[in-house]
Amino acid sequence: MDTSLFIYNYNGIIMYVLVYVNDILVMGNDTSAITTLIEELSHHFALKDLGSIHYFLGVEAHDSDAGLHLCQRKYIADLLRRAHMNGSKPISTPFCMSTSASKHYLPDATEYRSIVRALQYLLITRPNITFVVNRLCQHIYLPTEADWSAVKKVLRYTKHTIDYGLIIKPSSTYLLQAYSDSDWARFPEDRKSTTGDFLGDNLISWCSKK
Repeated sequence: MDTSLFIYNYNGIIMYVLVYVNDILVMGNDTSAITTLIEELSHHFALKDLGSIHYFLGVEAHDSDAGLHLCQRKYIADLLRRAHMNGSKPISTPFCMSTSASKHYLPDATEYRSIVRALQYLLITRPNITFVVNRLCQHIYLPTEADWSAVKKVLRYTKHTIDYGLIIKPSSTYLLQAYSDSDWARFPEDRKSTTGDFLGDNLISWCSKK
């Protein structure tokens, strides 16, 4: 259970309150109950109601015909500037299997570690790069020049796919479905799998552990 998530469920009214430092996200199925909660909180804290969600902790939320689109375009743009790659050429694939071929280690791994950890936060809305970021994390303590080149390739890919994200939409079923890789955990050294879970039509959890 997330200790930052508070749930109210009484008499058919459901509300979720997510708190992170001084940012609060309130969701629920009753608008008047949400308004009452915000008014009650304002009696105890200095609050500013920003209305419907558009941006929360680096994640953008946009209504569309397909559903609620969650993405991190601003976060990606900021990350590209931080890595001095905002002028780089976008590419259509994120990964090269030969990342560990070089034995020329980086003299200072600070930037590599910083960018890779920032890429981990991008996984909130980008399950399609989970595998490659996981591979980059495996070299975080002793990265090579080839590993750094792989990081830059991922950044160029995120620039090409900056609008990619998750679509959250109403579902006719609450069936929970779990998926795992089809090659029986192809890495023989530890047999770690890549998995994902759907609740109805929505992807709600994914991981690539090693």
